[in-house]
Amino acid sequence: MEKGPEILRAAYAYTGCNSKKIRAMNLYYEAPSDAAFEDMKAAAMEVWGQYRNSAGGYYEEKTDRIKDIRNIKDNFMYIFAMFDIHNQRKCASLLKPETIEAVRERMVAGGNDDYYIRSILDV
Repeated sequence: MEKGPEILRAAYAYTGCNSKKIRAMNLYYEAPSDAAFEDMKAAAMEVWGQYRNSAGGYYEEKTDRIKDIRNIKDNFMYIFAMFDIHNQRKCASLLKPETIEAVRERMVAGGNDDYYIRSILDV
């Protein structure tokens, strides 16, 4: 088991939170459906495409990190978290509704504020 979820489980056990809350927190670290993952990857590659001709290999650095990444653990959110808030909005605007919902669930599980989530995903 990964250290992150184990620590969260211990923290919630200590504070008396129920198992549904623990399950929600662990969702951040769970892989989504393959369709949602591939949708995220395609959208991310498209957003990174705006940097294709940038100096210093910025485009290559970012796309090399995700082009062969597999749908395991928190790789789905890792891809999304690579962006600043403005590019997260661009990425979200390219996602299918099912993928947006998978991101939303994981952002909630990760403890993000509802206003922040809506400002990114409700584009």
